[in-house]
Amino acid sequence: MKSKRAVTIALIIYIIVFIIGMFVARLFNIDDLSSAENISYAFWAVGALATLIFTWIGSEWYFHSPLIKKKNIFHGLRLGVIFVCTWIIFDFITVFLTVGSWRFALEILGTYYKQIVYWITNILVITQSKRSLHK
Repeated sequence: MKSKRAVTIALIIYIIVFIIGMFVARLFNIDDLSSAENISYAFWAVGALATLIFTWIGSEWYFHSPLIKKKNIFHGLRLGVIFVCTWIIFDFITVFLTVGSWRFALEILGTYYKQIVYWITNILVITQSKRSLHK
């Protein structure tokens, strides 16, 4: 497993989905993303769909490399876990830099991480990553 490659792809996916999220927030006139209660299910659905599409593309990109010798379900699941863990770390960094307080950042992320849609998306990301294996 090439962890640096996996984290780099995860970061690229994070940035793309973040930009899509900001665009969709403007489209739905969502000005306050500080609480999960302010976010509509349509926004969650678009975010989940974008995440899954780009996870599939990123997984294909990762496993298409000739550097990746082991292409099995275990490595696909591991890639998905690396993606999710990387995104959680970048969520903390992004929110902290936005609000400037660890306490407030934890409060915002706490409401975000309590949403069932968030965890369903993460489970789908992990399982989606294993489906992208090249023979």
